[in-house]
Amino acid sequence: MDILERLARSQRITEEITQSDDYINWLENFTLKNKEFTDDDWLYFPERISEEDKEQVSKLYNFYEAIQEYANKNYIHGTPDEFGNHYSIKYNNIGYKIGIMIGQGTILWVQRQRITKKNSDSFIDFKLIQENVMTDESEMIRSKLESLDNLISDIANENVPIEAIAKTAKNRLQLLKEINKNK
Repeated sequence: MDILERLARSQRITEEITQSDDYINWLENFTLKNKEFTDDDWLYFPERISEEDKEQVSKLYNFYEAIQEYANKNYIHGTPDEFGNHYSIKYNNIGYKIGIMIGQGTILWVQRQRITKKNSDSFIDFKLIQENVMTDESEMIRSKLESLDNLISDIANENVPIEAIAKTAKNRLQLLKEINKNK
């Protein structure tokens, strides 16, 4: 199988994961016994996992990719970890952290999470991912970014030097980073 065929197959798997409840239901059952795991936990002990579970674990990258695609469309940023990031999702009132660690290789991981009233809003509802729903907040963000893009274009068309626009934007972003860091 050449690289284009593998990419197409991977994309199909990613789409299939969000088009039915099969994968998330498997994950729900699997995490009853394995509250947290990585995609390489059974690499040296393959006899400790069934063939079906092994196949499903091998799709973890596709699952992560589906979540990441949805998050990117909705301006949701993954929570940074030491060597990667993770997203928190929920399904059937069960929470999951789905993450990636990148070093000499790539490892994907899952951790089953408890959902409380206090943390419920920090989870992406998997149903929204399946339905590819744009959130109200993402529509507002898209509109504001479009306005910013138009303003930059207007300023540039009025012969304000690109370097001055870039410097002003960079300074403002740096100030916002400092303010957010001190919160």
